[in-house]
Amino acid sequence: MIYQNATPRDLGLARIVIFGLLLARLLMDPVEQLADFPVGAFAPHGLLNLIPSDAMQWLLTSNRLLAFKWSYAVVLSLCILGLGPRFHIMLVAVLGAIFYDGLTRGFGGHVNHQELIVTQCAILMLFFPCYNGLAVNRLAHFSEAAATPVMLAACRLGLRAVCFWIALTYFYIGVARLQASGIKLYFTNTMVLNAFQHSLRAGYWNLGLGRNLPNEPWLQVFLSISFPLATALEIAAPLAVFVRKLTIPLVFCLLFFHVMIFLFMNLLFWQNMVLLSLLVLGAARRGSAYFFPVDSSVPD
Repeated sequence: MIYQNATPRDLGLARIVIFGLLLARLLMDPVEQLADFPVGAFAPHGLLNLIPSDAMQWLLTSNRLLAFKWSYAVVLSLCILGLGPRFHIMLVAVLGAIFYDGLTRGFGGHVNHQELIVTQCAILMLFFPCYNGLAVNRLAHFSEAAATPVMLAACRLGLRAVCFWIALTYFYIGVARLQASGIKLYFTNTMVLNAFQHSLRAGYWNLGLGRNLPNEPWLQVFLSISFPLATALEIAAPLAVFVRKLTIPLVFCLLFFHVMIFLFMNLLFWQNMVLLSLLVLGAARRGSAYFFPVDSSVPD
């Protein structure tokens, strides 16, 4: 399995990556513009159903949404730095992520699975001692104790749990596609049609390479062949956690898959691509410390 020699620093790096992604998507999102929508159009989902409608109406103003955005950004920054009481700070960050997801999708927005997976990884990190490496809290301790076997086991378990969940989401997508349409789907032009349709939609990047598909038969053949291969790759993704020799090939194939989606469908799953780096790190942590020296101190 991956992360055979995981240390608190590896778990700390995973914390920085996951909560850094949450912070990056928050800073790129003009949340305050939600105030321009009519309040009556807001449809709460999940835990947001527990919030009284009057409270949501009070919140949905430009100034209050900005206040939420920057308060949430401060909490996420504390998680990235590893500063403050770990469980309480991370719990607030996780609740903030859940609230943010519901808030930004409450006006009919598309539920993007690449954003949900980051929130789910943050929830997993809540249960592991990820402030014991690459954290300000660690630097504040003057006495250092040797890492115990229990602590190292917790690091391995936490990192493997996060990586397995990342890979499992790909597995679910592949299985759901097979269950919904069966093998017959792969003998149609569905992939070519989807790529062409997505390329016509307005997007931030607006590459639109898929617009050339009707005039490029060889590209149509390439996409048609890659469709079943991509599904097989998704189903095989969890093997990247359990079979270390397959980790790098599977991860780079998944990255190539995301690049092709970006080029032909104008969809950039950048958060998934960053999360896949955690599996690459796990494959490197086998016999010696590749990226970081072994962290033998575990303050708490």
